[in-house]
Amino acid sequence: MFGCGEDESNTISQDSYYRIISFETIDNSEIDLNNDSISNSNILKELTNYSNYPYDLEIKSLKNQKLYSFYLPNQNIQYDLNCCPNGYVEFSRNGFTIILDKDIFSIENMEIDSENYLVNFTEQNNNQMKMVLRKKYFNFNDNGLKNMEFEIIYEKTS
Repeated sequence: MFGCGEDESNTISQDSYYRIISFETIDNSEIDLNNDSISNSNILKELTNYSNYPYDLEIKSLKNQKLYSFYLPNQNIQYDLNCCPNGYVEFSRNGFTIILDKDIFSIENMEIDSENYLVNFTEQNNNQMKMVLRKKYFNFNDNGLKNMEFEIIYEKTS
C-alpha cells in the first residue's frame, strides 16, 4: 500500500545529550552557594549532591526546529534551628525549554524568567556548547541574593 503523505520517520532525527563540564563566574568572583564557608569561582565545586543527573542539556531535532531543554542547578535552602541554624543547602534541577528554527545555531539576549537571563548560547564544535547565563543565587558570604554572570560549557554524552 502506498500513501501520499509525508514520511513520518523523518519527523524526529536524533536526540543529543550534554553534561555541564565547566561552570565558572565570568569575572572570576567567588561565591559560597552551599554554606560551607568556602567560596569558589568554579561553581561545580559548590554543587554538592547535584551530580546524580545523567545530562544537563537535551537537544531534540525536529523536522524544521530544534528543541533545547536546559537543566540548571537550583538552590534549595532550608533552615532548622536544631541542626542547621545558618542554613542547609541541597541542589535540584530547574529547567526551561527553547524552540528554534533548525538553521539557527546561537541564541542571544533572552529573558527566561526573573531568575535566569540567557546572554548567549552557541555551538563550539560537534561535541561542545557554551552558554553565558545571568542567574541569581543566594551567596552565603553576603547573606543575600546575588545576580552574576556565568560561563557554562556543555559536553556531548551521546
